[in-house]
Amino acid sequence: MRDKGNLHVNSKDKLNQALQYFLDRLYMSRISIQMLIAHHKSLFCPEESKKFSHGFQGTIDPRCDPASIAQEAFENAAFLCDQIYMDAPKINLKCTNLTNNSDKIDFVYIPSHLYHMFFEVFKNSMRATMEFHENADTVPDIEVHIVKSSHDITIKISDQGGGISRSVAENVFLYLYTSATRVKLSGGDMGGTTSTSTPMHGLGYGLPLSRLYSRYFGGDIKIASCDGYGTDAYIYLKALETDAKETLPIFNASSSSKIKDTKNQVEDWTKDE
Repeated sequence: MRDKGNLHVNSKDKLNQALQYFLDRLYMSRISIQMLIAHHKSLFCPEESKKFSHGFQGTIDPRCDPASIAQEAFENAAFLCDQIYMDAPKINLKCTNLTNNSDKIDFVYIPSHLYHMFFEVFKNSMRATMEFHENADTVPDIEVHIVKSSHDITIKISDQGGGISRSVAENVFLYLYTSATRVKLSGGDMGGTTSTSTPMHGLGYGLPLSRLYSRYFGGDIKIASCDGYGTDAYIYLKALETDAKETLPIFNASSSSKIKDTKNQVEDWTKDE
């Protein structure tokens, strides 16, 4: 529909709002199902359990280290960036644990979910930085600050990639929206949670899916940009496992009507009250 001109990827477009609503629910359900299957297999299938490190409870790491995951995701994103731009920004990583006044942070989480969020945000930051400084001798670092408080894990990822205007910022979490040249995957690969390809950019699924991964356990992703300078991405997660409750779509009589009529805004997601 997008390629044929029947869909305007804009937050104010009614058809796009309905598609956004449908895809959010579809992919959140899929994330939940995939997590349950992977968790079950890691607990009860000997071959699958070998894929996870010692100390994991199924797919859950009781001492998940966000700094090491950020470093791994950054290195993999930098590998892609280097293939396209022949260079990549460096990372400047800082951790602040306000609960014990140290620079060591761990919490209960699913590492693969956190890796996905880091990887997608890093790819966006790297592309913006390299293109904004394409004629410069050096490119600025990407700053990452991870802060743990008594309730939240806050991850701030800052780049100097030129930022985005407020009119465009409204669209960055829309499926199919991309500021880069759109790519086409081979073999019928449609992107999303089932994609086996890893393009640097151009699918329009990176940030929307990353936000769903963060919201799955009660977190969120926010974007704050300074147009002409750079962008800050904030990843919010729950520090306490007792607060990290699943957010799932509720399917009822209003669901189908809400897809057809975007004015119907009945609350139909589970949430922690």
